[in-house]
Amino acid sequence: MKYWRTTGKAEIDFIIEKNSKIIPIEVKTSGNIKKGFISFLKSYNPPNAIVFTMKDFEIKKIYNTTVAFLPIYFI
Repeated sequence: MKYWRTTGKAEIDFIIEKNSKIIPIEVKTSGNIKKGFISFLKSYNPPNAIVFTMKDFEIKKIYNTTVAFLPIYFI
């Protein structure tokens, strides 16, 4: 497991590689994702991403990425 950070301090909490595909994972208590996460999705175009949050379950399409917002108790 790795993380991603730019020189401008934008970061992704965790990066998992599975079958040569990357899955970015963010942990946000508020559920609000930051510009760094959006930038990563736009630049690397992963098929899926996960955001752990204190809020309810939701799935959104951001650019070409399916983002699953999962309650933190799923961990």
